[in-house]
Amino acid sequence: MKLYRCESGTITGRRPAPQPESWIWQGMVACGAWDAVGRWFVADPSMLVWYARETGDSFRIVSVEVPAELAEEWRVSRNPSAMRFSRDEENEFFLPRDIAESAVHDVGMTEEIAGVILRDTSPSACP
Repeated sequence: MKLYRCESGTITGRRPAPQPESWIWQGMVACGAWDAVGRWFVADPSMLVWYARETGDSFRIVSVEVPAELAEEWRVSRNPSAMRFSRDEENEFFLPRDIAESAVHDVGMTEEIAGVILRDTSPSACP
């Protein structure tokens, strides 16, 4: 099963270096968000448009192939600790860090999603 993640052009799925002196970093660690960075994926490419729009002007899509039975184990609706961070628990997957970090830039999907966004915002698409 192929899973996708939309990443900001400035933030990749690999966590930045810890910043112990930062109160923001401390808060992320305290609530569990630091551990969650970069581990959210979806199987349905049509969902990527929303995520791409949320990232702003610069994004890239990464993807990783995983066995379907493992993907089902990682579905957020089956992971109560991840549910509190989820936008869509039935359609999101919370991958183990090593699997999430093995995702590679999916150039074709990045171009496809960028094309959809461009078509949706072009003057000819406006009423």
